[in-house]
Amino acid sequence: MHRWFVVCSVATLLALAAPAQTHEEAHSPQKTGTPMHSGGHHRAQKSAAQLGITPTVNLRAGQPKTFTLQVRNADGKPIGDFATVHEKLLHLIVVDSDLGYYNHAHPTYLGNGRFEIALDFPRGGKYVLFADFVPKGGAPQVQTQELRVSGATPPPTTTLKPDTSLTKTQEDLTATLLWDAGAVRPGREVTVAFALKDSEGKPAADLQPYLGAMGHLVVLKQSKTLQAASYLHAHPESAPAEQSEAAMAAAHAGHNAPKSAPGVVSFATTFPEPGLYKLWGEFKRNGQVHTFDFVVAI
Repeated sequence: MHRWFVVCSVATLLALAAPAQTHEEAHSPQKTGTPMHSGGHHRAQKSAAQLGITPTVNLRAGQPKTFTLQVRNADGKPIGDFATVHEKLLHLIVVDSDLGYYNHAHPTYLGNGRFEIALDFPRGGKYVLFADFVPKGGAPQVQTQELRVSGATPPPTTTLKPDTSLTKTQEDLTATLLWDAGAVRPGREVTVAFALKDSEGKPAADLQPYLGAMGHLVVLKQSKTLQAASYLHAHPESAPAEQSEAAMAAAHAGHNAPKSAPGVVSFATTFPEPGLYKLWGEFKRNGQVHTFDFVVAI
């Protein structure tokens, strides 16, 4: 799993299908982050992999496009074998420059270091792709690629602000971010926890495993230029266990959830520096994946 100055471990959005196209190859090296996942202490090494993504031109909003991702080693040779990390060989996170759009997708592996995926961008603007993978026998890698998409004029850039409400609802699932801003310090490990409840306000004790975990957390630091160093992909410290509703309520009141509370999913991570961060927590219930996003200040 991966980190970026972090203790942690990974989450989903769908890629839209589109017809295959002629494959071009791009070999420009991309920057490598230092991802880490809970239960593992793997850091990206100096001998980073390289990522080429094509096409990078003639991209238009609302028109699905099939992309080829070519992964090579530091010598430019294709990497043929990848470790399976949370049921996938490569996790692809797609965001726009203001972090208003988010997509967690999983390209199909074609062999010899080549992956393929169809993506559809909702509006024109700048997007950044984060490819998260582990060469077999190697260290976790995070590579990035910026894409410019033409199309309808995008809305004005959204200014990120910390959420004033840390509770959000999607259909029959409500998520509360258990967050004590005063206790969070840059460079120190912190527990990021989500308390999930059903439509009756009871702990969602029936969460389902998603990609081999009870939840996934993706974090990006607001930055003028989004890079691998801005990225964190984490997985839960442990699966929710049985504990009383009173224990969870008390934890919520204190903004510090017990890791074993029912309906609570916790992630251990470290925010490396002050700034604004956007968090996307992904959880599966009744066969559906729910993604909850929050903005916090460190």
